[in-house]
Amino acid sequence: MNERSRGHEAYGDKLTPKLFALFPGDDLEINHRAEGGDLHFSIAWGNGKDHRNMQLWITRNALDDYLMRERTSDAAEIRLLDFVKTKIREMAPTASPQKVVVVSEDVTVYG
Repeated sequence: MNERSRGHEAYGDKLTPKLFALFPGDDLEINHRAEGGDLHFSIAWGNGKDHRNMQLWITRNALDDYLMRERTSDAAEIRLLDFVKTKIREMAPTASPQKVVVVSEDVTVYG
């Protein structure tokens, strides 16, 4: 694992508790891994008819350009969490994972 991947893994460790706070219910499982410069989260929650599964992919550009830069990281992370909250509300129960990709435009911070 190279230095960039280790940094992305560490960011995933930092972000996981914040993601836990967004999802409803007690039946929640979140795993993450750095792959190809991106950060992938596998998130499952609910049970029975209400089971949901999200594959959250944060692109390398979103990570490197905004989320992991000291001067923009806090504001970009707020935008990321708001983006994920919106996606959670839009998701319907389904057996198959729903892929959500976060690109730089989703977490852009101006100023």
